[in-house]
Amino acid sequence: MKQRKKSSLSTVVKLSNKRDWKWHRDRIAAAWGKQVESIIETGQALIDAKEELGHGSFEAMVQTKLPFAKTIAYNVRKIAENKVLSNVRNREHLPSHLVTLYELSRLPEDILIVALKDGSIHPKLERKDVRAMRPDAKDKPPKATRDELIAAIQKDPMANQRDAAEALGVSLGTYQRTRNELIGSGQIKGDVPPTTIEPQAQRDEMRRWYVTFLLTLTKEEQIEELRKIVMRELGWTTKELSVFLPSHRIKFR
Repeated sequence: MKQRKKSSLSTVVKLSNKRDWKWHRDRIAAAWGKQVESIIETGQALIDAKEELGHGSFEAMVQTKLPFAKTIAYNVRKIAENKVLSNVRNREHLPSHLVTLYELSRLPEDILIVALKDGSIHPKLERKDVRAMRPDAKDKPPKATRDELIAAIQKDPMANQRDAAEALGVSLGTYQRTRNELIGSGQIKGDVPPTTIEPQAQRDEMRRWYVTFLLTLTKEEQIEELRKIVMRELGWTTKELSVFLPSHRIKFR
């Protein structure tokens, strides 16, 4: 009887020493930031939390208890898991842009090592530059012009949107917005199969992710990011953008 009581007490002590999700949440929140060191520290904290909490508890924490979206948590963890990017000796050469770092984490290790040695990876590196480093970059089609995109949609309005966008070298969002414009102007019919409609929940998640991502940037970086979106997604030229911006003040809280 005494031995059983001692074993039970030992179990209680062991469980009481285990750190709960609140401890991991606070550690992850404290590490979160936009600099490379903070991103990798946050990623390592997420890795530790996943190992210690187990899948169910970890997923529950990531869903609602962190100061950023689940998608960002995944991206940050993948950056920290990359041995080349998480190497302290390489951090001074890395960009602090979260999405750019995530794109780097998807490259093969040998490409990363060579790019670091020859200076291709540097603090001002952009996502488009990383994509050009991919092994399959040469096999990708050139980005279609707006006129080419419109012509392709008009030719086959009912094409699978994701596949069509990839074949034209544009984002799915660009393809969908252009297609909706053509539907609104009556140039094509708007009979859209249910499978091509993006779920509302997915759109909301992407909006939350992007707002959280913008908050990791400085005011100058936010303006530059929005400038790129306007030019890329609306097809505006630099001249058109320069005419529009002086008459509209962009404020960030």
